[in-house]
Amino acid sequence: MSRLIDNIKRLAGMVKNETKSGGNTAVRIGGLFEEIAAELEAKYDKAECDEFLLKLNRDKLDKTGDGKDVVVSFVGAEERENVRAGDTLAMLWGKVWKWFDGLAAVAFSGKAQDLIDDADHRLVADVEKNRWNDTFTQQETDEKDAQVLKTAQEYADNRVTDLGSDVYRKSEVYTKQEADIRHEGDLSEAKKYATDRISELVNGSPAALDTLYEIANALNNDPNFATTIMALINGKADTGHKHTKSQITDFPTSMPASDVYAWAKASSKPTYTCSEVGAAPANHTHDYAAKTHSHNADQITDTTTKVMMTKEERSKLAGLESIVASKAANGYIKVGGIIIQWGKGGSNTTDLVTINFPTAFPSTCCSVVVSGIRNKNGSNGHNYVYNVTRTNFQATFDNGPGYFIAIGY
Repeated sequence: MSRLIDNIKRLAGMVKNETKSGGNTAVRIGGLFEEIAAELEAKYDKAECDEFLLKLNRDKLDKTGDGKDVVVSFVGAEERENVRAGDTLAMLWGKVWKWFDGLAAVAFSGKAQDLIDDADHRLVADVEKNRWNDTFTQQETDEKDAQVLKTAQEYADNRVTDLGSDVYRKSEVYTKQEADIRHEGDLSEAKKYATDRISELVNGSPAALDTLYEIANALNNDPNFATTIMALINGKADTGHKHTKSQITDFPTSMPASDVYAWAKASSKPTYTCSEVGAAPANHTHDYAAKTHSHNADQITDTTTKVMMTKEERSKLAGLESIVASKAANGYIKVGGIIIQWGKGGSNTTDLVTINFPTAFPSTCCSVVVSGIRNKNGSNGHNYVYNVTRTNFQATFDNGPGYFIAIGY
């Protein structure tokens, strides 16, 4: 600040000493600069300026300075994003916060108990895992039994084979019969092992439910048996639920005797006149039509949704259930009990192709005719029909696609 004031004073002196034309103006301008310098000098406080510069010097952070006490303000990011060059400190810490906020507790604890089960995955305890590992299916048990028996038989056979020929003394060799007898105990132990393992698997189950096949049949082969049972249970009403009279369809027939009024049980019932109950006199009459009466068509008035038609009109309508536009490639029409279908199919190949009917016949189609398309040389293709069913047929096309017509009932 003092340097600035000195410069202003020096400039003022230079203007005042100007001797060229307009000197008086220069003197006035110089005087004005002197006043400005004097006012600035009067307001200038060296101690305050020195303290400001000291604070500025103390609080600034050099490139290699220690920023451990720097306070960062930020707002958490809405989406998890990667950090990028050019991000501000606020942006960087906002992204870091979002990543930490999205991490599950298990990422920090490392404990399985912090994992969350879903529909396809479930954590199991060691007790469950050990029980499953110690359980064998019927097929696994059978395979183990077969392997044990096979091993025992091979062992016995090898022992007999290794006995050698007659060069050994009788005390050192055995015949096959002697070896079989000798190893009956081994086979017996193997069979007992297999039987014991099967018994452990069955574990007292009744004979009708001691295999997975029988259990599956008992559950009606339903892989979602628990869900099915819960749905049936949820569809039942609680034992204490109630109904109003309007909700009982056979009321009052189903009304218990305890709910019948006392006057209805009395041997002498009260009587009322027709006028008292709002009924017509007992001798009144009505005109009514006979049960088998009939009407002419001209006696029935059409409505916006129902129109009378003659038998002939109804027959025509029943036969025209579906008429395809004349330019359509495939279509059908029903006339009485007959269905006529037409369409186009096939390709430039003689291989057997399948062509589906626009609609299925009620029974096997009576007849299918396939036409050929004349090729560029003017010769006709030879097309053949095979394997006609109610939904499709097969055909070969020599020279490109062909048209078909099918008639059935």
